[in-house]
Amino acid sequence: MDKAVDGNPDVPDINFGRLTWFVEQLEKHGITVTVEGVRKWFYGETKPRDKTLNALAVILKVDPDWLASGRSPALTDREVKQIGNISSGVQALVAGFVQMDGGHTAFPATDDRDAKEKHIDLYAIIRGAKYNFHIATIVRKGDETRIVVSRKAEGSTVVIAVERIEGFAIRIYEIDWATIVEKGERQNNDISFLLEDVAPREIESFKDRI
Repeated sequence: MDKAVDGNPDVPDINFGRLTWFVEQLEKHGITVTVEGVRKWFYGETKPRDKTLNALAVILKVDPDWLASGRSPALTDREVKQIGNISSGVQALVAGFVQMDGGHTAFPATDDRDAKEKHIDLYAIIRGAKYNFHIATIVRKGDETRIVVSRKAEGSTVVIAVERIEGFAIRIYEIDWATIVEKGERQNNDISFLLEDVAPREIESFKDRI
C-alpha cells in the first residue's frame, strides 16, 4: 500500500486525512470500511478482500496484482511476442560462445519434430556431453528482471538465459527447472518468472560440462 501511495498526487498526506480519504473513495465504489480498517492495511495487520483490492487499484491507478503482491504483472502477450522476435539472435550468441570454448553446436532442422515438441533451441556437445538447450531471453520491466520459457521444454532441456548488462556486456545463466516450476507464473504455454526468484547459476564459460 505504501508503495502505491508514494508519489500519488491524489492521496493526502498521512497527517492530513489520508485514512479518511480512502474511506470516502471506497464509498464511491460501494464499499464500506472504517478508518481503523484502512489503518490495519497500511500497517500490514490485515489485507483487503479481493473486491476491495480491485477498487483500491482503480482508485490508485495501479495494477491489482502488483498492489496485492508488490510485483509487476506478468508479461503481456505482445511483450512475449517481442521476446520471440529477438530469441534467434540470442540463440546464435550462445552457440558462438560454445564454439569459441571448443564445443560443438547444431540448430534443429526444420523437420526436427522432437525439437519442436520439446522446444529445443540448440543442440550442444561440451567435452563429450550432449545438451538440449532451451534458450530464454531476460527482459527488464520497470525495476524487475523477468524471463519467459516454454512449458513444453520442461524436463527435456537445460534452460540457458542471457541477460544484457550494458553495451555488449552480457551474463549467461543456467536455471533449474524445479525452481522455475515452483516460482514461475503460468501464462498460456509459457512460464514467466523473476530472475531474482530463481537464484540462477552464472556460466562463466562453456569449457567445462554444465
